[in-house]
Amino acid sequence: MIRVLGGLAAVALVTGSLLAGGVAAQAAPLAPTADPDVVAGRGYPGDPDAEARLVAAEERRVLDIRSTLQHAVLDGKLPDGPFRLTTTGIPTIVLIARDTPYTIPELSRMAPRSVQAQDDGAYLLTEHIYVAEGATLRVAATGHGILRLSGSPVGFVTIVTDGGDLEIQGSPDLPLEVTSWDPALQAPDTVTADGRPYIRVYAGHAELVDVELGDLGFWSGVTGGFSLTGAVLPEGLPESSAEVLPPEEQIPGVEALGDGDENLQTLSLEEEVSDGYASALIQSVEVTGDAFGLFVTNSDRVEIRDSSFVGSLVDGLVLHRDVTNSSVTGSTATGNAQDGFNLTRATSSVVFDGLVARGNGRNGITIEGRPLVDGPSATGITIASYGDNEVRNSTSTGNGRYGIEVVGGSEITLRGNELSGNAMGIVVTSGARGVTIEGNTIEDSLDQAVAARDAGMDLRVVDNRIKGADIGIFVRDAGGRFEDNRISEVVNHGIALVGETGGSAVVGNVITGAGPSAIDVFRTSGTAVRDNDTGGWTSTKPLDVMLRRIFQPLTVLWGVLIIALVVSLVARRPRTPGHDPFADQKPLSAFTRGIVDRERVRAAGHAEGRPA
Repeated sequence: MIRVLGGLAAVALVTGSLLAGGVAAQAAPLAPTADPDVVAGRGYPGDPDAEARLVAAEERRVLDIRSTLQHAVLDGKLPDGPFRLTTTGIPTIVLIARDTPYTIPELSRMAPRSVQAQDDGAYLLTEHIYVAEGATLRVAATGHGILRLSGSPVGFVTIVTDGGDLEIQGSPDLPLEVTSWDPALQAPDTVTADGRPYIRVYAGHAELVDVELGDLGFWSGVTGGFSLTGAVLPEGLPESSAEVLPPEEQIPGVEALGDGDENLQTLSLEEEVSDGYASALIQSVEVTGDAFGLFVTNSDRVEIRDSSFVGSLVDGLVLHRDVTNSSVTGSTATGNAQDGFNLTRATSSVVFDGLVARGNGRNGITIEGRPLVDGPSATGITIASYGDNEVRNSTSTGNGRYGIEVVGGSEITLRGNELSGNAMGIVVTSGARGVTIEGNTIEDSLDQAVAARDAGMDLRVVDNRIKGADIGIFVRDAGGRFEDNRISEVVNHGIALVGETGGSAVVGNVITGAGPSAIDVFRTSGTAVRDNDTGGWTSTKPLDVMLRRIFQPLTVLWGVLIIALVVSLVARRPRTPGHDPFADQKPLSAFTRGIVDRERVRAAGHAEGRPA
């Protein structure tokens, strides 16, 4: 069944432009940096303007194919078999619904100029393949197990399933290799400026097992290498017309396939309507040198197991918008230019388990759950945040920025992870609420091992092991419970709370190291601090810190009052030796000789010739 999805084209174009902004960021070499705001990693090597135009052209091509098929159905002129459609640049092979899968050897027989058998047993795809709804393309390991997609300065080919299914399967002993290929150079296409081959799945199911993907994709997520993109589907197509017209009378630009020696099966269009979401099983897949290692959006029940994403020009794995009920287990992301694993906004109920993110240019793992908008918008979407995601039992080491970053969202759990050698270990920002950081081991962070900035007041940072950092746990304008953590070899503060931290509690932590203080809560209020073991802490307060502690506002006020009192007392002391400052306040008796007998006074007066 074929449908018109003009809205999807617009969404994909917007997606491409949004991702393009992230791609264009220039960056430093892959190495931890002391400044957490510096984005490390390689700059995108292509041509932004040219590649953005190619993304738009690809959207136009796919939309034109949809529209052409839809009109053919309405007019009763849809061919009953696979056909070649003239499209801008390189033609497109259209595979229409049937009960059995199409295979690469079959297509090579039907259209030998489109799918060319090579002397070394590989196949070279020289024209686009479009898999309509109800059709399945199966690529299985044959010969040397190699499928090459032609890509050169004159053009590139793609595999796009539009509601159809895609199966690519090798074996543990012979993984199936799918790569770009420049026929002139006889080597993979490593130049993105003129576009590169890619594989893209809309609203169907993909299954890749024991596959090696290499040097695919350019610029946007949906053209980034291998992508899963869901869509909303309209009504299904009716049965094809009983009257089969010659190809040239059906759709302009159509060329029937088949060499006349093979009986092609009559096609029957199915009536089931998909729910519009893509789904996939990705197992034991190795992706090397793609623009985006794997890009997933609008998908449900995606399982990614035991796979690797290496040396991508942007991110290793991206789950972008409306990815639900999905899991990534036992997989690695190494040496990617930006993030190893990136779960973006509008994605929920995703589990990352047993991952390894190493040597990526920015973050090892990013979990983002901020609302898509913060108020009324043109599309009227909700302002709710997203969450219910978990990262567990994973390792993130030697990344250029953070081991794990949580940007907004709610009900995020980070449990049992090991992080080392990152600029910062775990960072929680942008109002993230209900975040649990439990049982993690964080070592050798250049700055802060755990940092929460401008986040919720309900954090749980519990039972973590932190070794080596400037500050073990740093909290600014956020709060929660910080309990039973073991913090050692830090050189500034073990735990520091700053700003509005609510009714936080710092309880039962064991902190060793050296610095101004083991627990710094002097720049906040309302924090309960109890039952912490700081006996192994060595205070190394510098003079300026000690002076700041001494000269607190109340201390200064009382000091001024005491000094004023002392000065006033000193000012009232006698100015010359022997002077009594209270002489004028003596009792009157002090100025007389006391009580004198009257007779003695008379006698004294007679003696001096005075009358009595």
